[in-house]
Amino acid sequence: MLGWLRTQTQSIFIYGILAIIILAFTFSLGGGGSLSSASNPNNVSSVYGQPIDRRVFSNALADREGQLEQMLGDSWTDEKSKELGIPQQVLNDLEDQMLLRHGARTLGLEITDTELRDEIVKLPAFHPNGQFDYHRYNRAMAHQRRNAKDCEAAI
Repeated sequence: MLGWLRTQTQSIFIYGILAIIILAFTFSLGGGGSLSSASNPNNVSSVYGQPIDRRVFSNALADREGQLEQMLGDSWTDEKSKELGIPQQVLNDLEDQMLLRHGARTLGLEITDTELRDEIVKLPAFHPNGQFDYHRYNRAMAHQRRNAKDCEAAI
């Protein structure tokens, strides 16, 4: 077979077939440029055309790994995270959230700014003296590497 290919290398037909095979492998392995689903390097995934930003994914992953590290202490390692598939679980959770948001929008369910504010004000962590402490709220967001807008979007 290889001998026949060597003798037929001058054939345009053979070059055409090889080009088609190479293109098929290139596109099937995700090297298709803008035809690939991950055309924006800042996005890790998308749901119904809405991107999941790499920064959002990184923050969610850091939060999850931080929780697990608190629970497991010194036995927690980055290798354990990969072994347990934590990054994929976090991505799946973010995609589920996007699906829920899309479904809520489709049904016309939206939260007003007033409802959002009321929910945040109810959080007991921000009531050290029985009254909402806005500075404590902002410090908590800074400690979690988030701004108030990101937290409000998550809520």
